[in-house]
Amino acid sequence: DSNETAPTAGAAITTTVSSSPILSLTKVGAPDPVNAGSSITYTLSYGNSGTDAATGVVIADTMPANTTFVSATGGGTLAGGIVTWNIGNLAAGASGSVQLEVQVASPLANGTLITNATYSIDSTETAPTAGAAITTTVTSAPVLNISKTDAPDPVAAGSNITYTISYSNTGNQNATGVVITDTVPADTSFVSATGGGTLAAGVVTWTIGPLAAGASGTETLTVQVNSPLPNGTVITNGTYSIDSTETAPASGAAVTTT
Repeated sequence: DSNETAPTAGAAITTTVSSSPILSLTKVGAPDPVNAGSSITYTLSYGNSGTDAATGVVIADTMPANTTFVSATGGGTLAGGIVTWNIGNLAAGASGSVQLEVQVASPLANGTLITNATYSIDSTETAPTAGAAITTTVTSAPVLNISKTDAPDPVAAGSNITYTISYSNTGNQNATGVVITDTVPADTSFVSATGGGTLAAGVVTWTIGPLAAGASGTETLTVQVNSPLPNGTVITNGTYSIDSTETAPASGAAVTTT
């Protein structure tokens, strides 16, 4: 400004303010490790850290391999192997969480990894945002059991006793190389064994091979009681066991016959 001129105005300056939703999605799984046949619960945490609300928000999570759907909170529904949550509107700064429960297959090999890698959040205003993959380690093992019954009891000297050996795998992993051994008891002699049982050095051996989780079976061993023997003599069959590649030997409880 001066005495000789009128004021001169400057040109207007405009600034454009941009605002948009910024969606995020993370996940944790528990427990880890998990037993084969048990459940994993995934918690999916989501949020909008942008400056504008998001509309039509949807979360999708693909079921991981070696699992089956159990349930989902917040109205999550399963279709075509994908669990979907229709969140709707999500205000700027808002957050929340939903949960997905799955059951792990059984049997599974010990150390199997359950990977949940395909899940995302989307909205009308944004492109889909994927979450980072998470893994859960499966723990499993065979659990071998063996027991025995005898018949008849009492038995006449010079007659036969037939032992029925029952075995099973109650674990959550298949067993391989399963072998059953049974020492022929004192005051008896070997007669026969079912299932290919063979006698060597006083021990009868059955080579069962693989035994699936949940599987069971029986074998029989027949022995002849010595004669003569005093009345009331007790025949004790107490040294028998089951073993496998994956386990330590498991012994059965002693059985006595009068």
